[in-house]
Amino acid sequence: MNAVHIRTHGLEDDQCTATVEMVVGELDGVAAVVAVKSMGITSVLFYEETVSTRSILRAIRSMGFDARLLRADPVAVAS
Repeated sequence: MNAVHIRTHGLEDDQCTATVEMVVGELDGVAAVVAVKSMGITSVLFYEETVSTRSILRAIRSMGFDARLLRADPVAVAS
């Protein structure tokens, strides 16, 4: 499991954040997504075997937002 933090320009209101969360959250392999308008950041927890960072960025950009990767963190998961 991985986490990415994406600078998302254009998160102007709650509707924008809800839309980003809904669209990204519907991607197969996304476990959690939170868009924070005050910071202009979308954080996504996902299974890299199922969905790529590139696909997540593409989904955000398809809604008209500028999306740039800030950081990708591997996440340790207990089995």
